[in-house]
Amino acid sequence: MQNAISTPRISVSVCEQSGVGAVSVSDSCSPDSCVPDSDDVSKFQAAFKVLAGKWKVEILFALIKGPRRFGDLRRAIPDITQHMLTAKLRELANSGLVRRTSYGNDKLPHVEYELTEAAYGLGAVFEVMVGWSDRFGVVELSHHI
Repeated sequence: MQNAISTPRISVSVCEQSGVGAVSVSDSCSPDSCVPDSDDVSKFQAAFKVLAGKWKVEILFALIKGPRRFGDLRRAIPDITQHMLTAKLRELANSGLVRRTSYGNDKLPHVEYELTEAAYGLGAVFEVMVGWSDRFGVVELSHHI
């Protein structure tokens, strides 16, 4: 006797006013209704690309409680190099997830980094991912290659 496999159906909705997303998972779906729309796949890939990389999630979590200066971020993420932190902050800023604000003057520059509304909108996604990690644990890539 074969075990029935239930395939979860994931749906994502975004509030038009706030831009905040919500993710819901139904118990199962039929094979016909689980075929993803190619436009949805493209949007998912674009969003995933923004977060891909070794340090981006660490930087976002380091900024979750408010603006921080570059040196504060270096101390919060001790294994990252200055060059890598600069590059990843630039990528996150270009993606619209981090805002860079300069204060002061030429002699005493003061730069702060903070999350944008778009980054805070990822909260529901991060909650779902943490829940997934709690449920399934860490997946080692070497086991699947």
